[in-house]
Amino acid sequence: MHVETSVVDSVINKIEEYFPGLVVERGKNLNFLGMEIGFLEKGKLKLGFVQYISSMIEEMEEALLPYAENLNHDYPHPAAKWLFTVKADTEELDEAKADIFRKFIAKLIWVMKQGRPDVKPTVSFLSTRVKAPDKVDWHKFKRLMCWVKKTKKDVRIISTDDLLNMIVMIDSAHAVHNDTRGHTGGVTSFEPVL
Repeated sequence: MHVETSVVDSVINKIEEYFPGLVVERGKNLNFLGMEIGFLEKGKLKLGFVQYISSMIEEMEEALLPYAENLNHDYPHPAAKWLFTVKADTEELDEAKADIFRKFIAKLIWVMKQGRPDVKPTVSFLSTRVKAPDKVDWHKFKRLMCWVKKTKKDVRIISTDDLLNMIVMIDSAHAVHNDTRGHTGGVTSFEPVL
């Protein structure tokens, strides 16, 4: 154990030569760029965004006050079955609401990429709508934010017995959007050792 610590210290010292003032955080619970990382027993990691999402929800609710809207609806999942439906004749959002939409979709992209795959399909689709969001997109977005508020304390537990037994599945659907663009997605899982 002492040898491993001295190797880590020498690597950190080498990095500090290039980046003076480097702050090193150690321990079983770390906070890195809004991610709350907890090392549980061997082979198990906890990854959450409770503080980041709580702050985001608070900011969003404040932004909704002028519109007399809130995030108090209770939905069973982040998107309805018409998530990918786009109607050409729907009225576009006014610029102030469109800016709120864009700002929070950008924040959600960070969250979904780092630790909340449950919102990935919804965020991925809504991110294709940031150029000219309409009122239906706003409803889909608010539904997502209600879901995120409801599940803000959900954390991901990642564990495995063997890092070499990994399953990766990727699929794509071609020309499914109105502009004939496709949509892709993927899942990576560690296969439990039996």
